Amino acid sequence: FRSASATTSYLRVAQYDGDEWTIAESAPTNNQVVSSRNSITFSPEGNPAVSFNANEGGQTYSLRFAERVNGVWLTETVPTSESASENSLTFDASGSPVIAYVDGSNIHVARKTAGSWQIEQIANNARRAHVTILQTSSNHLAIAYLTNSALKFATNETGQWVSTTITDGTFYTASMSRSPNGSLAVTFGGSS
Repeated sequence: FRSASATTSYLRVAQYDGDEWTIAESAPTNNQVVSSRNSITFSPEGNPAVSFNANEGGQTYSLRFAERVNGVWLTETVPTSESASENSLTFDASGSPVIAYVDGSNIHVARKTAGSWQIEQIANNARRAHVTILQTSSNHLAIAYLTNSALKFATNETGQWVSTTITDGTFYTASMSRSPNGSLAVTFGGSS
């Protein structure tokens, strides 16, 4: 969740250990504003990791990635354009962080490989609204996202990104999950 004071806002992580919740400050952003667009997951090693947007005094937000390693939050800026907004974080089969995000009207995927971020455009005509990514049971990536007239699904199962329409309509939210048996489900809200 996000909290703010007069000069600084922080992205915080609340973690439950089975008995109680503890709140840790994540990614201190001195004199920055953290947007409400953030995503959390765990690395294969069990470390909490987040993607979020932060502003360093200007009007544009930068996409950030932070992971808590050995009790310390390590934060880095993902090299996107200044219009990167909605984002969703997962880890791929090799344990690399992967962030799906909306940039203008395009869906991109940023994947950290060999210490640097690789950016790939997945689709266009997206709306600045929810995007969600996860790893499928076959170790590929899947993304659900919105356009002005449809809920879309993209996967790289064939080695290339392929998008299909789930349903037509005007939607405002989307979230995706994978069941223990590997099937995918997408929830969405709006009108059709």
